[in-house]
Amino acid sequence: MLELNKRKVDDIKEWFFKYVNSFKNDDLELLRNIELKEKHSLKVCEEILAIASFLKLKESEFYLAEIIGLLHDVGRFKQYSEFRTFVDKKSVNHADLGVKILNEERVLSSLSDEVKNIIIKSVKYHNRIEPPDNETEECLFFIHLIRDADKLDIYRVVTEYYTEKNNGNVNKGIELDLPDLSCVSNEVCEQLLDKKPVSFENVKYLNDFKLLQLGWVFDVNFYFTYKSIKDRDYLKQIAKTITETEKVKTVIEFVMKYVEKKLRVPVIDFTKCKRCKKCIDVCPNNAISMSFNNCCAKCIKYCLTMEVPCHPKEIIFKYEKCDSCGLCVKTCPEDAIYWHETSKMIDDN
Repeated sequence: MLELNKRKVDDIKEWFFKYVNSFKNDDLELLRNIELKEKHSLKVCEEILAIASFLKLKESEFYLAEIIGLLHDVGRFKQYSEFRTFVDKKSVNHADLGVKILNEERVLSSLSDEVKNIIIKSVKYHNRIEPPDNETEECLFFIHLIRDADKLDIYRVVTEYYTEKNNGNVNKGIELDLPDLSCVSNEVCEQLLDKKPVSFENVKYLNDFKLLQLGWVFDVNFYFTYKSIKDRDYLKQIAKTITETEKVKTVIEFVMKYVEKKLRVPVIDFTKCKRCKKCIDVCPNNAISMSFNNCCAKCIKYCLTMEVPCHPKEIIFKYEKCDSCGLCVKTCPEDAIYWHETSKMIDDN
């Protein structure tokens, strides 16, 4: 990624703004939604750079993250211009369309094959229900990065919109043409209670879509994202606009508690630990293991950013897999595992 520099980022920005402006005309509804996605793209750039800063990425990785943030939704402009909808099922998969546009326009032609591949894969998979598991660790890292940044700004978009809607400002593009009724689909609630991605086939009403948005927390990859969601009060703002039933109330409480759990992590006090390995046996996510090397290879992306003690020759917590269920804390016979509260991490950074 050494060939990435500010000039190349600026060249891609210049192409982006020229491309977006080509869709703007006197059609006010079209213009409103083109500008909506233009602002979203720029805001996602801000979010992805904020996460990158928190993770202390290298300068070249900053440039790569910024390009991915800017281009991740480039297919949305042509999609809305041609089909007047943001619903992929009613038009085209906007991520695949974005990849096609980037290739046809040769936007990334000055970049190396390695960098182009990461950008293309990040655009391609940013909107999938689940990310792929057969890519390189570096590629997956940037896919996870854009998925988190995208969620953060969509939360901004929808919470602002739900407030504006009370003043009669309705945008069917944001609502994905879903009927705004008091109904809630039971299938959506059940998937969320199982911490599963909500299948869009089950989304029949606007309330379902709002619940789906709450369920995005089950696909968050970085602590910064969880903390931002909580600090900005996005979940509560969305929740108060959903028709409340007992099932919906249960789902909302479940989601809120899940986020609270993700804001703390288990840590081992090795002065107490007897290496009995019971924590390894009880972990349901294979998030704990014994290290047989001098380095677990997670320090740059995880341990340093979590500000937890590092013992590479000891028992390793893989925090990207940990869901803070607490079984290891309860099981440890030596009380050697304790909760590390991380509420001040972002302020300290």
